[in-house]
Amino acid sequence: MISRPISPARWSSDPCTRGLLAMCVLIGGLSIIFILDHTGYPFAPVRFWIAKYFLRTQDLTGSALLIAIALAAYFAPARSAALGFVDAVSRHPWRTAAITFVLLCLGTLYVEHNHPLAQDEYAALFQSRVFAAGRLTGQFPPDLIGHLIAPDYVNRFLYASFSTGQVASAYWPGFALLLVPFSLLHAPWACNPLLASLALVLMGRLAVRLSGEPRAGGWAMLLAIASPGFTAMSISYFSMPAHLLFNLAFAWLLLERTKPRLFAAGLAGSFALILHNPLPHALFALPWIVSVARGPQRYRNLFVLGAGYLSFALPLGLGWPLLLGGIQGHTSYGLFGADAIDPAHRVAEFFWNWHIQLRSAIDLPSLHILAERTSDLTRLWNWATPGLPLLAATGWWLGRRDTRVRLLGLS
Repeated sequence: MISRPISPARWSSDPCTRGLLAMCVLIGGLSIIFILDHTGYPFAPVRFWIAKYFLRTQDLTGSALLIAIALAAYFAPARSAALGFVDAVSRHPWRTAAITFVLLCLGTLYVEHNHPLAQDEYAALFQSRVFAAGRLTGQFPPDLIGHLIAPDYVNRFLYASFSTGQVASAYWPGFALLLVPFSLLHAPWACNPLLASLALVLMGRLAVRLSGEPRAGGWAMLLAIASPGFTAMSISYFSMPAHLLFNLAFAWLLLERTKPRLFAAGLAGSFALILHNPLPHALFALPWIVSVARGPQRYRNLFVLGAGYLSFALPLGLGWPLLLGGIQGHTSYGLFGADAIDPAHRVAEFFWNWHIQLRSAIDLPSLHILAERTSDLTRLWNWATPGLPLLAATGWWLGRRDTRVRLLGLS
């Protein structure tokens, strides 16, 4: 959040700027030390698992690059034209989003080569094409299932029946449904660029609404566009741009607690739950739901919000596991399930599996898990605009007396 504009002449001498530079250099240096230690330098990276390979070959240089960018930005003369550009973006969010959409589409086609590189991406694209063909499941020759789907991926990314040949995505179907119109137009590559561009506009409006500073919208949009994490996901077939858009819409709608906005927030949250799995939105929404439950007219508001949530989450949240159970006999992983399990048993087993996963999620972490989470934080730092996590934390701290800012921070 921008509390006061800093003139170009005072930019490099501002204490906040110097502090941000020092923290960027410090965290970047610590990231380099961690990567070298975690990957066992000087072992050859060709022997690594993919996560450590990326840390050594991409995030090591990424940390050094972010330090260089921060130093260059600090010592470069600040120009009023830069702030004028922020003002222009603030005044024309839709024009900025339209230009961003075109550039992201070009990135999808010519940088990502319009290819679902990960199995998570392929599963969503596959399921969208199945839906576009008017079917719930794909159909492979049963005898070729083992040849068309890698054995390690059966019942992990795609559910498949060796007896009927039915195939469906293991992920919940929301994002695949969003892809359907684009698949019908033979342009699925345009889906995520469009979702990301809409998220930019909503992001800018949230920033202006919460800060009261018109320029904050331009800063928010530019900080997102400059983040490799945002742009890279926006030219992929991952569901993260959809999660960002629906979560932003959920928060935007709950800034005011009228009946129509509460119900619409429930609709947005309901669809966010079934985008690919419910946990991302559930964690984002929990502080807001608690706030509604503690606010005035709590029972009425919770009822209206809950009615919106039931719209997509009830039929698809329960129906999709039942469909997968019908393909393979149960909803847990395994190549050969008992096909004669009744639907009630499938639902019970599905929720029992979630119970087991939640219990494992709250176990005390081992040193290995702590190291993996630290590597995730290193990637978060390297795949964002230099200093952005610090700016986000600082904005939350400065605005912590505002309930809406506090809720976003908790999310």
